[in-house]
Amino acid sequence: MAQTHRFGRRLPLPSTVQILHELLVISAQEDAKQRAAVENKLEDVPCHVRVNDYPEAESAPA
Repeated sequence: MAQTHRFGRRLPLPSTVQILHELLVISAQEDAKQRAAVENKLEDVPCHVRVNDYPEAESAPA
């Protein structure tokens, strides 16, 4: 059946593989941040908070 009416623009949608890849990349980045925080003895920092958000924690004496 031929399409006779079209409203608006067609939106480009990412593929499922691309979405899964982006989620894996984000997860890997969060894991790396959490490991870096643990190595720097910042265990109390949640994984969604970047280490650079607390410059006083970096300059505090160990």
